[in-house]
Amino acid sequence: MILKNLTVKEDDLTINGKFILVALLANTIYRDNKATEETDGYKAQVVSLPNFDKLSIKVPGKKSPSLSNEAIQEQNAAGNFCFVRFENLVGKLWQDFSSKEVKVSASADDMQILDDEAIDI
Repeated sequence: MILKNLTVKEDDLTINGKFILVALLANTIYRDNKATEETDGYKAQVVSLPNFDKLSIKVPGKKSPSLSNEAIQEQNAAGNFCFVRFENLVGKLWQDFSSKEVKVSASADDMQILDDEAIDI
């Protein structure tokens, strides 16, 4: 079995298509395994439900939402979680040989912040 040929769908990663947003970062472009100063969109660091697995989802070609990481963290710490949903989310499995873990590389066309939505866990 070749991991890179296996795709992961949104339903495999979370319930009801919702994630808890933890942070927003620039999506740095790499060339020859080295980071450049160029960026392409952003990465949303999220937590999936119900297992609270950490995941970073790339959203290339899009401008990052105007939310500060401090505001996201304050909202989450207050128990008013910042829920998001992704458009056309797809992931692939890959092997991290240093930690011996199988990880998910995920990307989406866009991210939507879900205001005032409750979630069943």
